[in-house]
Amino acid sequence: MSHSSFKDKVIGWIGFLALIVLAFLVWSVTYAPTLPSQATRSATAVSRVVTPSATQTIESVHVVTWNIGLDKADLHAIARRIASFSGVDLWGLQEVNSRSAPPVLAAAAAEGENATFAAIQGNAGDGLHLVAMYNTNRYTLLDWWELPTINTTGNVRPSLVLHLREKRGDLEFLFMVNHLYRSRDGERHKQARLLNEWVVTQSLPVIAVGDYNFDWDVANGARQHDAGYDLMTAGGRWKWVKPAALTTTQCSGWPCRYNSVLDFVFTAGPAQQWRAESAIVVEPGDFPADNTKSDHRPVQATFWPIEHSLSSNTKGLEQIFPSAATVRGNAVIRTGPGDSFPVIGLVRAGKPVDVVGISQDGAWLQLANNRWIAASMLDGALIGQSSVTAPSTPRPIPTRTPPPRVQSPRNCHPSYPTVCIPPPPPDLDCHNIPHRRFSVVGSDPHRFDGDGDGIGCERD
Repeated sequence: MSHSSFKDKVIGWIGFLALIVLAFLVWSVTYAPTLPSQATRSATAVSRVVTPSATQTIESVHVVTWNIGLDKADLHAIARRIASFSGVDLWGLQEVNSRSAPPVLAAAAAEGENATFAAIQGNAGDGLHLVAMYNTNRYTLLDWWELPTINTTGNVRPSLVLHLREKRGDLEFLFMVNHLYRSRDGERHKQARLLNEWVVTQSLPVIAVGDYNFDWDVANGARQHDAGYDLMTAGGRWKWVKPAALTTTQCSGWPCRYNSVLDFVFTAGPAQQWRAESAIVVEPGDFPADNTKSDHRPVQATFWPIEHSLSSNTKGLEQIFPSAATVRGNAVIRTGPGDSFPVIGLVRAGKPVDVVGISQDGAWLQLANNRWIAASMLDGALIGQSSVTAPSTPRPIPTRTPPPRVQSPRNCHPSYPTVCIPPPPPDLDCHNIPHRRFSVVGSDPHRFDGDGDGIGCERD
């Protein structure tokens, strides 16, 4: 083979290989799936690590309070208005005048929500009771009770309190419904002071809603309002979630006699650190009231517990924890160092925190706001940490039992389960028996419950 012939063959093979390479490049660009780069794959892996699990997700909380005035308004008209709301988690209602109303109202709250609502109705009051409704798909009811001290005369509504736990995020808080005195200023002020004293005994976040009758003037409320507002909020123990735009929430007469806010949403404890906003709900034609409508407007509020504040002005923290330390993943915040302590908030992944101490076992870190986070959820090394005394382990939540039923079926009619009243004959009236304000169910053969609200012999 001549030298020129060999050279020609080499050039031919090189050209052939070049064509193959070129064809492969064209195919890879046109048809082959795009493969992630190493950097992209790493970023994807990191994003999976920091994505919160379902048990660490705490969503916003939507609340509505409304004095529905069922002594005058139509139950089904009120139910239709409740059903028109969407996305509400908690309802605080005042002036519910019968035991048959709460199931109707709970069904209305659930309409269109893909959820079930439960209603808790207070036992005491003047025949116009408090009701709290909650989304059972989202919350577990741990306990509920009334505050008898708020019923200062024995003839009005004691505060209704629900202890709730978020099913997905383990957030625990108290939801309170109130309706303070309207006609007696002195008693209303006493109720406000008692609420101020009560809340300092609580460690959980508190959301309190209701008709407080504090008459906050729409135009000049800072100077013109009822003294009960100052008594309740003294020392910053309660904080009003003030609507951005104020308008009257109650209308007596027409035109409305007053131009003030009677219905409020308050927070206390750790809930004061949540981001929150509220609004008075105005609907065309809602005032004046008639025999179908309430003379109050609803007030709605939204809370973001995930925004739990973790910053402080504490100095010298660099010696306790490096400033570069951040939260690894979304982490829950508890009232104490351990899983047995209630969850009161959530801190986002990547957020810096101020740490002022560490539990003796090193598993939990105390934050500058006196709350606790698991040490495993923080990036960064502890420097010069100081052990702190942890709060005592919370006691188990007591189980409240209903009033005992009388166990004497031969002599006690089942329509009166909390007292013993014999069946007729004879036909008894209230003045023939010693009992007052007792529960009435069923047929009520003595007709003690004349207004059908489930309470017998309400007045002397």
